[in-house]
Amino acid sequence: MQLIPALAVERRRIVLLAPGSGFVPEVFRKVQVHKTLHQSLVAGAQRLRGHVYLSDGAIEQRDLSQDGRHVQDADDKSWFVLTVRGAAEVVGCARYRPHAPHVQFDELSVSRSALARSPLWGQRLRAAVQADITDAHHRRLSYVEVGGWALASDVRCTTEALRIALSMYTLARLLNGALGITTVTTRHHSCSILRRLGGRSLLDDGVELPSYFDPVYKCEMEILRFDSASPNPRFESWLDNFRGSLMNVPVICGGAAREWCAIPSGVAPAGRLPNLRPEQHPAPAPNNGVLVHAG
Repeated sequence: MQLIPALAVERRRIVLLAPGSGFVPEVFRKVQVHKTLHQSLVAGAQRLRGHVYLSDGAIEQRDLSQDGRHVQDADDKSWFVLTVRGAAEVVGCARYRPHAPHVQFDELSVSRSALARSPLWGQRLRAAVQADITDAHHRRLSYVEVGGWALASDVRCTTEALRIALSMYTLARLLNGALGITTVTTRHHSCSILRRLGGRSLLDDGVELPSYFDPVYKCEMEILRFDSASPNPRFESWLDNFRGSLMNVPVICGGAAREWCAIPSGVAPAGRLPNLRPEQHPAPAPNNGVLVHAG
């Protein structure tokens, strides 16, 4: 099934997937409802994660579905930022999960991390996260967890790592702002990329929480916080450019329009990703890193 016009076969583009329930703001101009396409792209992201994480030794074969997908409960409740190439081949992905305003620490994925179980650091992590949840509530922001990062090996030394990270910041802004966290591996320069964009270590009473070894994913991890209103200032102009770009990327919903999406006029035909012009995707400066997150 050809999902993208033939002229765009080799072009990499950003595509957004709406969560399994919720409202898609009218700021997004190219919303389409297509359950099969939505399921196919989610499966593509899960399959990419499965392949990358397995290759990195972060998971084992038994952690995957029979068709090679790395499936997590958060997938159905999250937005996805995807890099799609050709006929809907997913070569990059990240997950953005907004939580309810009064979410508690024990409801978060980070509560199941090795650091949360640490006798020395567990309570500090809880206090730091709960303080940010309270801050987000007072500022009327969403509290979010970002994860599920992965890039195919053949696009790791391109701009896609930075493009996906900037798209996540921009998505947060288009969804009225967010304060949140991500657990990120130190592999492939992932932490350094996010820190350059504005990610910061969590603090409890002025004490910085450390990195830690995660026995599940068999790697060194860090928990970083981010505020969509306070990125690294050097990237502010880039984010302004990305705002215009992200408003015009395909947003794929998986359910009935009245239940899922506020669809503006001029919606693209179902089952077909719009053929976007190359200039609608600002190209960040090249880097040698890749965002690969095992959470």
